[in-house]
Amino acid sequence: MDVKVMAFELTLGKGISITDFYNYCRNTSGTPIYKRFIYVDQSEKWLRGIVLTSKDIKAFTKLVRKPGKIMISPEAINDGELAHFNFFILNTENLRGYFQYYHGSTSIHSFGDTLKRKYRDLKHILIDQACKKAEISQYEIPKSIRNKYDEYLKFEVVLLRKTFKEFMKEFTRVKNITVQFKEYIPNQPLFRVLAEKAKTRRHTLTFKGYEHRIEILNDVIALGTADVVQDLHGVGVTDDNFDRPFKLHNEPETLDHFDFNEFVLLTEFDSSNVKGSIDNAPVVKRLFNITEKDKWINPNS
Repeated sequence: MDVKVMAFELTLGKGISITDFYNYCRNTSGTPIYKRFIYVDQSEKWLRGIVLTSKDIKAFTKLVRKPGKIMISPEAINDGELAHFNFFILNTENLRGYFQYYHGSTSIHSFGDTLKRKYRDLKHILIDQACKKAEISQYEIPKSIRNKYDEYLKFEVVLLRKTFKEFMKEFTRVKNITVQFKEYIPNQPLFRVLAEKAKTRRHTLTFKGYEHRIEILNDVIALGTADVVQDLHGVGVTDDNFDRPFKLHNEPETLDHFDFNEFVLLTEFDSSNVKGSIDNAPVVKRLFNITEKDKWINPNS
């Protein structure tokens, strides 16, 4: 089974430092969110951690190949339950990190949702504490306290290094695009009735010849970087007059691939010894090996 290493970046809101967030995650590691436990440890400028996801599965089947036949047999998990794991590291100086993923484990997007949930919980706790200290009702939070802890955690998956803008600049013009917005219902009443019932709503635009080609190209680039766009693809024309399909790639940058079987039997974790468990984790060592050649996460590499 293929294991991928993906990249992510955090942006903190006001009033909460990465140290505050780390301490909160460490102190609440035994409390799961969406059946996910997050354990963290710090080593110099690096936060290292593991996401443990519990599955309510008490048995699995084993496939055995023998000459002339294939057999499956059940294997019980008598003293636990099936679990998946993801290791991650984060540079506290630039809030950039790596995340290890394999099929069935927590996705990088779900990891981000879990971190945002923890951050939101911490923010509410700090606001409540500030209100109590000022002897103010938490139902009438003053603007000064709200501003102190303004904004939430932003979690971004690092996309393909060849950005959409750079890719689009290879075209002389755009022939057509098909775009799907995250939420878009035009003003026409008859269309709105159907659009509200539709599973997806896509819109195709076709452009004529070279008229306004530069403006159209720049507008498509702007559209591709907008938050409201769910999907965008189309056809462009290159310098040699060839049609070339393009698509807005929202796939995470994959920094490394390796086989699950290489390390799974060497991976152990004990919540009573988080530091030791992470120190000895072969995946974490592999993540740090990548940082030695990647100035994006480790400028001193």
